[in-house]
Formats: sequence, structure tokens, C-alpha cells
Amino acid sequence: MNKSNPLDELTLSYSCPVDWDSMTGNDQERFCNQCSKKVFNISELSTAEANEFLRQKSASSTCVKFYRRADGTIKTDNCPRALRPVRKSAKLLKNCISVVGGFILLTLTTVFPTLAKPKPTPYIGVDPFGAPASSSTAAQLPVAAPISMGKICPMYKIDTGFFKSKDKQIRAQTYIPDAKSGKKYPVVLIFHGAGGLGDDDGNGFFQDVAKSLVLQKKIAIVVHYMDQSGIKSANREQMGKHFSAWLGTVKNAIDYAKTIPGADQNSICLLGHSLGAQLALHAAANRSDVKSVAVMAGCFVLPTNSVKSMPPVLILQGTADKTVTMAREKKLIQTLKSLNCKYEEHLLKNVDHSFNQIEYEKLIELINKFISKN
Repeated sequence: MNKSNPLDELTLSYSCPVDWDSMTGNDQERFCNQCSKKVFNISELSTAEANEFLRQKSASSTCVKFYRRADGTIKTDNCPRALRPVRKSAKLLKNCISVVGGFILLTLTTVFPTLAKPKPTPYIGVDPFGAPASSSTAAQLPVAAPISMGKICPMYKIDTGFFKSKDKQIRAQTYIPDAKSGKKYPVVLIFHGAGGLGDDDGNGFFQDVAKSLVLQKKIAIVVHYMDQSGIKSANREQMGKHFSAWLGTVKNAIDYAKTIPGADQNSICLLGHSLGAQLALHAAANRSDVKSVAVMAGCFVLPTNSVKSMPPVLILQGTADKTVTMAREKKLIQTLKSLNCKYEEHLLKNVDHSFNQIEYEKLIELINKFISKN
């Protein structure tokens, strides 16, 4: 967990199904009779108080409750403590007024039934050029439930590390299960596609994948390999121009992973999407220090004449992918078969290049199972 601002990286290792209202206590903390532990409400603390609390409790088995906004940030109470009783009284008064108002409205609609009829809603046509509504089961990014409760994950995020590739410093966001345990963990190097890593702070789908894998006791490293070229995303021309340099950076990232405290040097997996998957495949070729490769919409793009061996490969391919088509996926299979390479193929029906149509949890389950058994 980020020691300077742990609230930003708060993750639960266990989600508690017990109802908060069934516990005894107040708004700040309550006692759970099922596990005989206190549960602390993070959202009742100020931001500074919450960060200090998490700094003290991150290494212990502590249960918390909090409210997460739609943008991913956790709600805190930054109202001065001296004014909180006043605000609470005002809220109570407001609730009383709402109850009285509701009773009056119910009485009026009983006496005058026409008041209860809803006003007709004007018809609004569908914009044929508008974006379609996303499926309720699809998720571009994993979105946590607004109210979360459970045990704090002992994971913490190391401040972004750097490694050198040629003359450039390459960022590597590293997530470790528990650096104090003295254990060795498998390492998963994650490589994004041509679209980049999301916002300027580097928060997005691939960081969420890293957080999900670290909960499965794996070190996850999100590699900003495009730092080699000074860009954040790439078009087709830029991909052709920089591919060779990025491939060298990915190979350097494998060596860097071995220097991470707690890393199992004999268990390194490369995970990539699209362009990142292409780089992962070519980087893993003929290397004995890469244990497995997981590719989402990936294929070989360079000649494979010099490829003599490959580690086990997980292939996640959408049948509706028009960028990396099924024909290119079949060529990948043919190459792996010619090398007598062990592989696992999952054809995801009606899933496109963005993988929006598959549930995030299912995606992580497939990746984690493959890495764990290889």
C-alpha cells in the first residue's frame, strides 16, 4: 500500500457479507458478532485521518467499511469535528421534515386521487448515431460496489520504479502481496496495447488487472514500455517504427523483474493485450527464464524462423475481434504446434478486440488459473 497516501490504494482481501446494520456500535465503528472483530468506517474519517489510520493498520488484520464514488475515489468526511454534531442535528431535522411532508402528501393524494396520477413522459427517440448502452454483464474496467466492507488487503503499492533500456528510464508500477513475509512470489509483467494506459496518472484497466493478480499472491508489474519512444499511445505507423525498440525494452523488463524483492526468478509470466501481447510473444521466444505467456488478442507479427522454443501460452481470443482476426489467431496456433509448445486456447464468443463483452472476474479467473498451474 502506498505509504504516503494509502487511501488511494485501499483494496480488500476479503469482502464481508455481514450487514453493517446488524452490528452494534456507532457510525464510526461497530462490533461484528460473527467474527468478533471491530469494523471501522473509513468514510466517517477525514482524508488525513483515514490515511493515518491505514498507515497504522495496513500490516494488521483490520476490517473496514467505506463508500467508493463512481470515479473510484473513496468518500471521506472533511467537515471539521467541532461542526459535525451541528450537521448531524440538521440532518435529523431534515429527515423529520421529509417524513412529515410525505405524510401530508399521502393524505392529499388519498382525498384527491387525481393528484396521484403521474404526468405523461414525452417520447424521446433513440439517436441512431449515439453509443449503444453497454451490457450489464460487460465491464471495460472493474467497478467496485459503492459500499464495500471487509478485511484490508496487506498488499501495498511500491512507488513506481524505474529500469534503464538503452538511454531511457522506463517506469514500472509494481504491486507486491506482502514484502515483509519473506516469501517468494510469481511475477507477472503486464504490457498494455497500442491505446496506452489510460489517464495521466497511469490508472486504468491494466493497473486493475495488476491489483487483481496481487490478491492472488503474485507480484504484478505494469511496464510503461512506450517511455522508450516518449509517447503514450501509438498508431499503425508508430507501431511499425518503434516495435523493435519496444521489444528490447520488454526484454529488459524481464531482467528488471528478477531484481524485485520477493520475486521468484523461476516463475516469470508475460501478460499482454494486442500490441503488448505481440511484444510478449516475441520477447518470450527462446528464453528459458520466462515460464509462461498470456496473450489477449495476440499473435506473432515478425518472422518466426528463428523461434526454436516457447513457454506455455494462454490464448484469449474474441470471435468478434476485427483487429486481430481469427485467421491471425489460427496462424499463432499453427506456429505453437510446430514448436511442440504447450498452449491453452479460449475462444470467447461475440467478444471484440476491447474484451468489453466478457465479465472482468471471468477474465481474471482464466489468467490466474493458467499462471498458477504453469
